Amino acid sequence: MMKLKLNAMFLLLGGLLFQAHAYGAAEKKQESLVQMITVNSFSQLQQAVLELKEESKQKNLSNTLIVMDDDDTLTMMECEDRSKPISCQFLGGPAWFSWQENLLKQYQSNHPVPQDLNLLQQLEAKNGKLTKQEKELKHELEKLAKESANTVKPPLVANNMGDLLDIAALLLAINNMPYTEEKEVPSVLKTLTKDQAKLLVLTARGTSNLSATESQFAALTATKADQKKGITAVSFQELIHNNALNGQKSGIASIAGPFAPCTQSTNARSVSYQEGVMYVAGQNKGEMLKCLLSKTDSGQIQNIFFIDDTLQNVVDVFSAFEGQDQYKVTAMHYTYLKKHKDAFMNEKALQDKANQRWEDVKASLASHLKNPTAISKVQ
Repeated sequence: MMKLKLNAMFLLLGGLLFQAHAYGAAEKKQESLVQMITVNSFSQLQQAVLELKEESKQKNLSNTLIVMDDDDTLTMMECEDRSKPISCQFLGGPAWFSWQENLLKQYQSNHPVPQDLNLLQQLEAKNGKLTKQEKELKHELEKLAKESANTVKPPLVANNMGDLLDIAALLLAINNMPYTEEKEVPSVLKTLTKDQAKLLVLTARGTSNLSATESQFAALTATKADQKKGITAVSFQELIHNNALNGQKSGIASIAGPFAPCTQSTNARSVSYQEGVMYVAGQNKGEMLKCLLSKTDSGQIQNIFFIDDTLQNVVDVFSAFEGQDQYKVTAMHYTYLKKHKDAFMNEKALQDKANQRWEDVKASLASHLKNPTAISKVQ
């Protein structure tokens, strides 16, 4: 009898130990492969990549993808001294665009004419006609809307998002942009790609900015150290292209397009992937990255390092990959230019200078060109 009781106890203990082991294994398996951290330089990105390589005992970085934002992460508008915002051109950069976007929202909330006119137009389309009073109101609103469309008061550069995007595209097209960290960015990326890491630029820019982006990247060359040694300069565009993911069907670092992103949203905008750069048109970067991975020869990729100066983009990437077990993802919030951007958003003198730059550009184009793009609608 005692023997039976002991056997029962051993069986019970064994079952408990097995459950504990299984639970522990499950816990270990469920451990997140995604993390979110803050970095202040590209050298910290390099350090994180090399630490993971050592921990994983990898021979090289052929299974590692470095994903980078462009504006205010890789490149920025010209700035003579990063520590002195007054020496910098904010016009056309992300901080300037955010400032203008906020001004535009305020303007539209105080000028509801377009929204009211749109409602009347919808009502007319639904009923096939309007009452006499509604027709009179529509006529007045159309008149006000036309007047408003031709009146933009500084510091606002446009009174609708379409015009603001056109102006932003114009400014990107006529500006070269240096590296945010002139020495670190090209040096770090050259070192990582020499060890076979793959590169991807994931920019919020849209397809309409493709030519401007390629021109800016082509104007950026190798490190100054390489130039001093007499090493042939390789443009940043070539560096990205030579180390990019190839499309599954194309076999090159581009995908025929623009193409629809992998989303069920009816409001999705077309995206492009050209020369190792994905143009996501302001859409969720986490979802866009997953989409591109599904369309490229990314089977060897196990580790992804994402770096972006916009926290929301970092959160989006973290959220998109959280819970999956295919990739080890490190989403990095890049804060190198935080003080630089905060200064612009909070200092009227810097905003006034940016606005004066725009007025000068607009006046110059208007005086020398018959019908200049982007500005003809806001004279």
